[in-house]
Amino acid sequence: MWIRASITSALNDGDTIGKDMVHMSMPPTLEAMSYQTMYAYGNHTCVASAKEHLTSDCGVVATFEQECILGPNDQILILAKLNYVG
Repeated sequence: MWIRASITSALNDGDTIGKDMVHMSMPPTLEAMSYQTMYAYGNHTCVASAKEHLTSDCGVVATFEQECILGPNDQILILAKLNYVG
């Protein structure tokens, strides 16, 4: 795998590599994981019974842009990026 070899070579040369790149260079695990709760982008999701859902691997993650005001007395609109997970 070229990415793993490239990152290993860079680390051996003393280069600084971000944790996200190191994690992406690792092979996927063969161990299945399941969670009954999830917290992401300010949303908390809880599954009542994991036995009802044999497989569940779907969802939407998006970033939207919206004009917002900074406070109740502010008239200046700013363009904000809002993350959505659902």
